[in-house]
Amino acid sequence: MLFEKYYKGQKVTIVDHFEVGGIDYAKIQGAKVDRCVVKRAELTDEKPKESTEPQIKEATQVQKVEDDAPKSRLIVTATKNNSVVGEFDNIRDPEFKKIVEDKKLSLDAIQNVLDGGQKSHKGYTFSEK
Repeated sequence: MLFEKYYKGQKVTIVDHFEVGGIDYAKIQGAKVDRCVVKRAELTDEKPKESTEPQIKEATQVQKVEDDAPKSRLIVTATKNNSVVGEFDNIRDPEFKKIVEDKKLSLDAIQNVLDGGQKSHKGYTFSEK
């Protein structure tokens, strides 16, 4: 189910939502906001009022959204012998995508492991630290 909200004055759509460590997060996307994850408390129902202040450039807004996201690295671990396959900045990392293609893994299944919906995917575990 998709919901429309406002994030930093921009209309966005909530694509997915989840809870980590007792904090609600939402995966959002919009015309001027790339798909990203933000705290759900930062989203509002109200359309922003027109202001006379100069608007922040969209590129700067997108960078700001990424800066607000918690800094984490993705660790991919093979469960058969518990050896670390690699550490990556996020699941969009080109090296990580290459491993996903080579091993014929599913990004949706990997995200489900990260969200706690399943323990592993094709013998691999995924965790963020």
